[in-house]
Amino acid sequence: MTALKPYPAMKETGLDWLGPVPTHWEVEPLGRLGWFATGKGGDWLDERASGIPCIRYGDLYTTHRRFVTESRSFVPRAEAAKYSPIRFGDVLFAATGETAEEIGESAVNLIRSEACCGRDVIRFRPNRTVDARYLGYATNCLPAAGQKGAMGLGITVAHIYAEQLKRLIVALPPLAEQGAIVRFLDRVERRIRKFLHAKKRLIALLEEQKLVVVHRAVTGKLDVRTGRRYCPCRDSGAAWLGRVPEHWVVERLKSSMANVVQPCDQRRLGDAFVSLERVEGWTGRIARVEPGDPPGGRLKRFAPGDILFGKLRPHLARVASPSTGGLCGGEFLVLRPRRSAFSGRYVERVLRSKPVVAAIDSLAGGTAVPRAEWSALGCLTIARPPLAEQHAIVDYLEGAEAGIDERIARARRQIELAAELHARLVADVVTGKHDVRGAPVTLPELVSYAVGGDVEDALQNGATPALAGRPPAGISCESQAL
Repeated sequence: MTALKPYPAMKETGLDWLGPVPTHWEVEPLGRLGWFATGKGGDWLDERASGIPCIRYGDLYTTHRRFVTESRSFVPRAEAAKYSPIRFGDVLFAATGETAEEIGESAVNLIRSEACCGRDVIRFRPNRTVDARYLGYATNCLPAAGQKGAMGLGITVAHIYAEQLKRLIVALPPLAEQGAIVRFLDRVERRIRKFLHAKKRLIALLEEQKLVVVHRAVTGKLDVRTGRRYCPCRDSGAAWLGRVPEHWVVERLKSSMANVVQPCDQRRLGDAFVSLERVEGWTGRIARVEPGDPPGGRLKRFAPGDILFGKLRPHLARVASPSTGGLCGGEFLVLRPRRSAFSGRYVERVLRSKPVVAAIDSLAGGTAVPRAEWSALGCLTIARPPLAEQHAIVDYLEGAEAGIDERIARARRQIELAAELHARLVADVVTGKHDVRGAPVTLPELVSYAVGGDVEDALQNGATPALAGRPPAGISCESQAL
C-alpha cells in the first residue's frame, strides 16, 4: 500500500515488544520526560451541572478516549480547591480499575480553561515541549496498554502507581513529526468514525425491518404463502390490528390462551430456572437457562412450549418459549394454548410484535415499575389464522429473520474489524513502523492494511487484523491477553 511506507533507516531498541524504531526517534520512559502527581479531591456529591470541569478516574474508562476535550461533570469553584488542578497537555491515568489488563486507562487533557481532577487519577506533566495529542495516542495504545497491564497490582481491585508509570516507555519522534502523525491519525479516526456510524445506522434499520416483517405477517397484511396481500378482508375492531383476512378468527387472548399458575413445591432433577434478566427483549432468546437451585421467592413451573411473558416493563418485550420445562419467577405470566387450533410459537410472535407491545404497555399499571397483569392482557384482541397458516407464518418469519440477522452479524463483525484496525494502526504508527508524513488516507487503503483485502473478503475468509500478517506492534508473549 503506497500510503503507508517504512522509514528509510531504523535502529534496534533492545525491546522485544517494541522492535526497531526510526534512527532519529527517541525511546524514553515517561519519568525522564516530566513529573507525576497523584490527584486528590472529594466525591460525586460535589458534582454540579456547571462550574469547574472535573475529570474523575471512572470518566477515563467510560467517557474519554485518548483525549479530554470537555467534561461531563463539574464542581463549584468553592469546592474546586479540594481537587488537583490540571493544565492543557497533562496526561491523566486511572489509578484504579477492575482488572490489571485494563488498568491505567489514560487520556490527555485538551481543555484550555481551568479544570481539575479527583482522587485515583495520576497526573503526568511533561517538562519539555511535546505535542499533547501525540501523547494521547502514545500513552493509550496497544504497546502502552501491555506495559500498564504488567504493572497492575491487585485481584478484586487493580491499582497502578506513579512510580510504576515512570517506567512507561514511549517512542518519541521530533516535534514536527509528532504533529504529522497526529494529523494522520486524526484523519483515520474521522473516517473510521464515519464508517462505524453508517454500520450502526444500518443495524438499527435492519432491527426495525424485522419488527415490520413480523407485524405484517401476524396482522394479515401479507400472505406469506403467496407473497401477496390477502383478499377479501374485514375490520377486526381492534386499533392495533386494523383489517384482517376474512377467514381469520378475531377473539380475546384469554379465549385461546390460559394463564397457568403452578406454584413450585419442589425442584425436579434437570429443572432449570429462567430469570427475567436472561430473556432478551424483542428476540425471545434466553441468554442462559440457569441450572441448580433458583433463588427464593414466588416461583412457578412451566412446561415445554409454554410462553413466558415478562409482566414488568412490558415495553421491553421479554417474551420467550423455552424448549424445556423448568421454573420461573413470579414476574412472568406462564401462557399455554387452550386448544390444539392455536400454536404457541405463533402467539409468541404476536406478543412480541411492535403494535401489540405498545398496546400491552398502554394497559400496564404502576408508575415507577409498569406491570401488565393477566386481567388486562387476557382481554387483548388478537387474530387467529387457521393452524396451517400459523405454522406457515412462523416458518416464514424464522427464515426472514435469519436472513436479516445474518446481515446484522456481518455489520457487527465489520464494526469489530474497524475497531481492531484502528487499534493496530495507532500502535504501528506511534512506534515508527510506518512513515505517515504527508501520507493520504482512505478507508479502502486502511481496510487493505488491516485484513489484506476488503471487509467483505475478510468476513468471508474469517480474517482479522490480529491474524492477518504479523501481530500488532507492542504485543508480546507476556501481553497476548490484550
